[in-house]
Amino acid sequence: MTETDLERRLRGALSARAAAVTSRDLRHEPAPSRAARRAGPARWWLPLTAGLAAAAVSITVFAVLRPGDPAPTPPAAPASPTRPAVPSGPASAPAPSRSPSPSSIEPTPTASQPAPTVAPTPS
Repeated sequence: MTETDLERRLRGALSARAAAVTSRDLRHEPAPSRAARRAGPARWWLPLTAGLAAAAVSITVFAVLRPGDPAPTPPAAPASPTRPAVPSGPASAPAPSRSPSPSSIEPTPTASQPAPTVAPTPS
């Protein structure tokens, strides 16, 4: 294999650089001073500031996006009273049948009101 001009130049540059390194360059770095160590404990403010900022954003979003006063819900209608059941026995007399007057007709039950239970009238 023949050596190209580029390989020869790279090899020469690396040799020159290796010859320039001395034992003085290979010394250990000095220990960090107190000034460098003070930066570590002073980092507590960063998470604290981030937490406070997140809390402020959360509270602001909640205050802005919450609905206003909800519409007041009407009170629930009282349950309609049920008529007492008439005992069906030989001692009881049949109740006279009467047609309901317009004021005593109960409205039709809605989904929120249970249907009233009415005892059957004896015939």
